Amino acid sequence: MSPTRGAYNVPMALDPELSHTYGLHPGLAEPRLKRHIADCKKCTLGPMPADMFLKELLPLSSSDTRGRLSSRSAFNGVPQRADSPTRIYVPLLHALNKRTKTKSRCPGFEFVDTHERSRKPTHPGYAKPHICCFTPDNASIIRDASPHARLEFAYAELFIQVASDPAADFFVDPPPEVTEDAPEAVDNPPEHTKSPVEAIETHPKAAEGALEVTEGALEVTEDAPAATEGGTAHDFAREIEDEDIREAAERTYGLHIAYATEILARQHRLFLFSISLHGSFARFFRWDRAGCLVSEAFDIRRQPHLLTDFLWRFSQLPDAKRGLDTTVRLASPHEEAMFRDAIRDEVRLQLEIEGDELEKAVSAHYLRGHVAVIPVTPRRPLTSDEREHRFIVSRPIVSPLTLPGRGTRGFWAVDADTGRVVFLKDCWRFYWAEQIEGDILHGLNELGVRNVPLLAVHGDVPVVPSAGERASDPVFQSSLTEAYLGDPWICQVDGVRVRVNELWHYRLATFTVGYSLKSLRGTEELLYATHDALTAMRDALEKDSRIHRDLSVGNIVLVKEPDRAVRKGYLIDWEASDRIDDAGEALHRGRAGTWMFMSIRMLNSDQVNGKHTFADDMEALFYVVLYCALHYLPHDLSPEDLTSLTEGFFDQRLRRVGGVMHGGSGKIANAHARFYTEMVHFHDAAFNEWLQTVMDFHCQPLDAIKRRENLWTLDNLDAYWTQFLETHDLECGNRQVHKPFVDAVMDSCSSSPSSSSTEGAIVTKRRVDELKLKSNEQRGPKVARLQADASRQPPMASRRSADERDKLAAPAALRRSERIRSQRSSRAQSEGLPNAIARTASNEHRGSQHANSKKGRAKAPSRK
Repeated sequence: MSPTRGAYNVPMALDPELSHTYGLHPGLAEPRLKRHIADCKKCTLGPMPADMFLKELLPLSSSDTRGRLSSRSAFNGVPQRADSPTRIYVPLLHALNKRTKTKSRCPGFEFVDTHERSRKPTHPGYAKPHICCFTPDNASIIRDASPHARLEFAYAELFIQVASDPAADFFVDPPPEVTEDAPEAVDNPPEHTKSPVEAIETHPKAAEGALEVTEGALEVTEDAPAATEGGTAHDFAREIEDEDIREAAERTYGLHIAYATEILARQHRLFLFSISLHGSFARFFRWDRAGCLVSEAFDIRRQPHLLTDFLWRFSQLPDAKRGLDTTVRLASPHEEAMFRDAIRDEVRLQLEIEGDELEKAVSAHYLRGHVAVIPVTPRRPLTSDEREHRFIVSRPIVSPLTLPGRGTRGFWAVDADTGRVVFLKDCWRFYWAEQIEGDILHGLNELGVRNVPLLAVHGDVPVVPSAGERASDPVFQSSLTEAYLGDPWICQVDGVRVRVNELWHYRLATFTVGYSLKSLRGTEELLYATHDALTAMRDALEKDSRIHRDLSVGNIVLVKEPDRAVRKGYLIDWEASDRIDDAGEALHRGRAGTWMFMSIRMLNSDQVNGKHTFADDMEALFYVVLYCALHYLPHDLSPEDLTSLTEGFFDQRLRRVGGVMHGGSGKIANAHARFYTEMVHFHDAAFNEWLQTVMDFHCQPLDAIKRRENLWTLDNLDAYWTQFLETHDLECGNRQVHKPFVDAVMDSCSSSPSSSSTEGAIVTKRRVDELKLKSNEQRGPKVARLQADASRQPPMASRRSADERDKLAAPAALRRSERIRSQRSSRAQSEGLPNAIARTASNEHRGSQHANSKKGRAKAPSRK
């Protein structure tokens, strides 16, 4: 068995009901595609000369080509344009798999038609790539599997996405005179820089009818390094006036990104290659967590050697050079049994359940036959003998659903040596960070900070030398895209210079294992657990002068402990935390955290490069409590009203000129007029009391008698909260899950093949608008004016997922990878809030929290 089998077929995290894969709802496929495109446009580098792509990204270790088929006329059977993708990829598939007794295009691999292996091939929620490349063993697995499964993504080595028309290419290469350093000439140099449509129309044989041509329609890390040195002014994103062609191009490219994203989620991979084909014009792609490298377009009919060279080089690469994470291996039967039993015991302890209920809960962490061993090399070994810790894992509780970024997987894992259950975080970190999460946790543990995870081990992931390679000084797995930022061929994308961060593969294990705050059982658990988080915040502030900066529902876990009847809350994910100065402000500038829970002040456009304070964290914690209460405690809001409240209060955002995001209008309206919360009546009277009191601490309503003292302080909030818990009997089993209206709409869309998720979203938006109008008519003019001002903004795009909001992180300065630079030569607001009341509130927050309005960020530390 191959030592890299453990890298394939990684289970995906399940939804809260443990019935479906989380985050891949077919009914939400269309908005997901748009979000994928928006994410990847920011970090796509191209067009890279095709010969450079081959030589630098698929290097050959041997000059022996005796097993290689000739490229002559290899793809003449592929038409330059067709009336359907089938007419393109069927002859292409035949050419790719052509072989003799001793020669082939891509030795050791098979190409399979995977597009038709779907119950709804044309539906974006069910679609699969037209062609996937597999090893022979994995190709057999795919052929034997049900077409309803998505095993193609679990085993694909690369994929090819096809469009029938060259005009549907999302990208367009610059003309020859734009790029100073023209690519090295091969075969037909002009074809490198002509658009595919122009190349067909100007081809000498096109006029003679010799070519087959059918008729038919042709937040945010803003201070990452940008392509400012030597790049061109050309825009790599094609400007398409025809609406139908533009939609086709966006859909095709969105699917391409979605396929790459899902493959990276279903395999342990560092990067992935893919190919796009628009008619007979191809591009190469290399995807990693930093972004994407895209080659220039070339015609595989006129320059077949480029594609055949790619296939040959790909076949000669070892597993690691094709992107597989070779540090992961399959677990042995003994290790799988150890994992299953340990996880079952931990779930029984945490949830106090048995029988079928227990087995269902175990399925969130364990899938039979899908168990792997992941090593963690300590960042600073305590002894010379402590070289590597081995952790057994199966199904993650968090899967990466976006392509660029952290790529986080979270597992309940079992220490292979001790049998102890731990939490293992596998992710990609910014290499330039002064302190990484494990170092921060170690410091907090040493200082005795309560209710934070107990560190087990952490470290960057070392590169495993390939067979025949000699191990030298440690080299760590990292992204590569950022290494090309200074090259002269890089173009802006959609009018914006691309920015790319360098990321390092990183793993962290803690002894603290629990369940999401979303699993809360009632009011008692919600208020106790979030007060535990406040205790962690207070300890970190007083003992380490540190603020968290990313309070969110996902960053508080519930842990069952023997000395307490109510599960304890632990505040996790301290990577974005920062120390504060004497004025109480973070040492580093920039927004950090989750958009839904950011404070009013930090959502203001002038705080993009502002500094967080502890008061911002307190406000974010309050929003976490409110969000959980709205979704998991009994109240009288309808699904439609809940959707309206969530959109207006938590999700509201706008993009100003220059790309600056700002929001908070709904939170301001609620702080000064209780615009949203006055609609909600929670069934638990004690919780209503807590909510009203804490809101008054935070901000008095406009019609209340003005007070002179500021009650929004840590001492006041902690004292009240502590006394409240001591003097109130809270309901402990009153959990009630509220499903937003949009979820019901999407469920109905996905149940019918003819339903359109876009139409469903329009229906939802119309209904929400009607609710807002009706609500305004029933309220006083002051509150109605607040809402009218807040809504006097361009309509939002499709709803953002939690993953997208998590990515709206603080801007950060970034230096290019020194490792890559040494190997190759490279050259490199107004506030916008709704009204005078909003400005008054913003000033009040700014004054009470010592905001700093200066722009810019602290310089990143030098890499040692």
